Parts: sequence; C-alpha cells; structure tokens
Amino acid sequence: MLFRSVLRHKNDIVHYENSLKRAEKRADDFGISIYTARLEDAKLRLVSAQNQLQKSIKSAKYLKVWDN
Repeated sequence: MLFRSVLRHKNDIVHYENSLKRAEKRADDFGISIYTARLEDAKLRLVSAQNQLQKSIKSAKYLKVWDN
C-alpha cells in the first residue's frame, strides 16, 4: 500500500512538472500558479509517504517479519 502511494506521488510530480512546462510555454499565469502549487503539494506528500514507507521497512526489519 505504501509503495503504491510513493509511486502515485512520483507520477503526480512528473505530471505536474510537464503541465507546468506547458503552461510556461503558453505564458498562462493562472496555469503556472495552479501547477506550481500542486507540484509543491505533491512533493510534500511524496516526502511524507517515503517517510512512512521507511518507517514500515525499519519496523519490519526490527521485527523480522520475513522470518515468521
């Protein structure tokens, strides 16, 4: 579940970066502001998801889940 969340947020970032580039080419100020905000939000969500995944992995290693 967490791995999918990380991948989804990475895909969102790629999408918003490409959308931002298109908006910059068109000189669309409204689009630039929207995609910039969405890109920053996606980056924050990615960091949060990565931290949660990292905690889960460390916990699994500590508990040796794979041996059970």
